[in-house]
Amino acid sequence: ASLVVRLETPEVLVVDKPSGQPTAPLRPEETGTLANALLGRYPELTGIGYGAREPGIVHRLDTDTSGLVVVARTAAAFETLKQALKDDLIQKTYLLVCLEAGLPETGTIEFPITNHPKDQRRVYACVHPRDVMRYAPRPATTTYEVVRKKGVNALVQVKVSRALRHQIRAHFAAIDHPLIGDLLYGGPMVEGLKRHALHASRI
Repeated sequence: ASLVVRLETPEVLVVDKPSGQPTAPLRPEETGTLANALLGRYPELTGIGYGAREPGIVHRLDTDTSGLVVVARTAAAFETLKQALKDDLIQKTYLLVCLEAGLPETGTIEFPITNHPKDQRRVYACVHPRDVMRYAPRPATTTYEVVRKKGVNALVQVKVSRALRHQIRAHFAAIDHPLIGDLLYGGPMVEGLKRHALHASRI
């Protein structure tokens, strides 16, 4: 797989992951992931990061989400970036498309998130206090602003400091504005779109 590099310094890379490419392999023999492409061009990443399958990768994106991923080129840079992520010092901006009907111009979604009790493919936004008591979910905050509206859809800019797995997708589904193309969370199908409409645009 070809690798699109947006920033390259001696310590850090920012790469642009296409939709459909996994960030890292689930199985040792898996190829075609962002991790494979990184090692192909930057073999010095071997041994840096959370584990052998995630060379230097500081955070992941869902397979069908496109956009920017931060990669550390040295062990020291990885430790610094990992701590910055933990301390909410890395600000991520995403663009998404959802149904606009009734969506306020700006907002903050703060439902805590847990793994879905019945479906491993999904996460569950705990809207009801009863669910918060039952599942002890992790806190999650998604701040958004509508960029523009066209027809029935809205282009929305989202900011998060720490994004849990599927956080943005589950949060927008929880306020009845699932992402276009996000069938897993009840989003509408659109002809010609084979993915959910979510892109990590800035970090």
